[in-house]
Amino acid sequence: MCTEVTARRILEAVKDLPEEEALEVLDFAEFLKARQRQERQEDIEEAGELLRRVEQGEEETIPWDDVKAEYGL
Repeated sequence: MCTEVTARRILEAVKDLPEEEALEVLDFAEFLKARQRQERQEDIEEAGELLRRVEQGEEETIPWDDVKAEYGL
């Protein structure tokens, strides 16, 4: 996610660019932010589905270390 510090760095980096180029960079940063948000949401949904399957006995439990490795925890 784009933190306030990251946002300030991006703005500082584009301040001397022509307006059109600066807007392209900012649009791309927004695209990356949206994509990251979508990927996180998909990971959350996938983890929730796995938990549901485990709770209903459709899936065997897996070791916590495997979960941490899979989801980067």
